[in-house]
Amino acid sequence: MADVFAEVDEALKQERLEKLWADHGKWFIAAIVAIILGTAANSAYRSWNESAQIKQTSVLLEALESEDMPAALTQAGENVRPGLRGIALLTAAGALISEEKPGEALALYEKAANDSAIPAELRDLAILMSVRLGTAQEGAQENKKEKQAEFLSKLQSVSSNTKSPWRFHAHLESAVILAHFSQDYKAAQAQLDIILAEQQLPETLSNKASALQHIYALRDLENAKSKGEGS
Repeated sequence: MADVFAEVDEALKQERLEKLWADHGKWFIAAIVAIILGTAANSAYRSWNESAQIKQTSVLLEALESEDMPAALTQAGENVRPGLRGIALLTAAGALISEEKPGEALALYEKAANDSAIPAELRDLAILMSVRLGTAQEGAQENKKEKQAEFLSKLQSVSSNTKSPWRFHAHLESAVILAHFSQDYKAAQAQLDIILAEQQLPETLSNKASALQHIYALRDLENAKSKGEGS
């Protein structure tokens, strides 16, 4: 008797499975096909992505061997991904600085800084370098107020970004500009205080900030004495 019940139970299970397959079988097949195609597409994309990265990197490496490396890198950077383009522009600008062509280097830094597709950390570095070169350009001292406002505005976009690896460098540059352009040593020291309050920074950056803090404190004291004697 138990065997009969077992056979009936098995028959019912088989009937339910057949009905389930009849009602939903095409969806099962579609789901399996989608999984297979998805896996294949993901694998194909990874393979394509890696291949494209290798090819584009090779293009930049070839440009590095060119006789006119900065120009070749700049041109090659037009046809590669944003990250590689940013690296190409920064490298070309650095080479132009070594060749004592600051004007051309500045143009490339500004180009990288204004390219919103380039990764933020590379754009921030480009902004930082463009300000450094800009302050040394002829004419930067002619319209001090306008130039100071322009440079500080650019640096503010970096220093205000807590995720930027260059934000403390931007504070340092801001301090130098405030001291150099308007002799506002108190404001410069305020920028340096932000750096010195951070515990985990490269020693070279902390040492620079500390040295400048000392210098600007002395100059601020000298200015105060001069004003006192003048009155």
